[in-house]
Amino acid sequence: MILGDLMVDEKSLKIAFKKIRDERDEHLESINQLTNELQTAFDYISELESKYDKLKEIVDELQIFKNSMLINDKSHFANIELSLDEQKLFLTLYVFGEKEPLSWRFIATRLNINDTLLRILISSLLDKKIPITKEKIGTEWYFNIDPRFRELQTKESIITIHESVSKGIYEKSLNSFF
Repeated sequence: MILGDLMVDEKSLKIAFKKIRDERDEHLESINQLTNELQTAFDYISELESKYDKLKEIVDELQIFKNSMLINDKSHFANIELSLDEQKLFLTLYVFGEKEPLSWRFIATRLNINDTLLRILISSLLDKKIPITKEKIGTEWYFNIDPRFRELQTKESIITIHESVSKGIYEKSLNSFF
């Protein structure tokens, strides 16, 4: 009787293990399908992000062009108020970019900010109709304030800069000089 029970138990055990193996194989197949679907979704999202970045570049270019056209009409600059971070970016471009455009890396390092915040600040200045020039040299982007607007700012101080911001930027300027 014991031998018969063992054989039945061995058969039951084999059947149970086969069921487990089959279920495991089904789960592995489902996991593989989900992995493929996730990869497809990731590729699609990456493509959308790339297209969004290209569109943002085009919008920025159009904004730059529009802002450069508005320089002759000072009324567009009458009520521009910049946040402290925007003032820092504006003054960095104004002070350090007097002779040549500034690289993306230089600006981010000088202001001690990440790329995302710099992108937001540049877009914000453009949205507020500050005429910024942008050019790509090699693989890097360079920015500056439109020379006509720089001259206007020098003569009429259209953009108000908080004293603490200007003091900090000019101190950095002097420190880099010495």
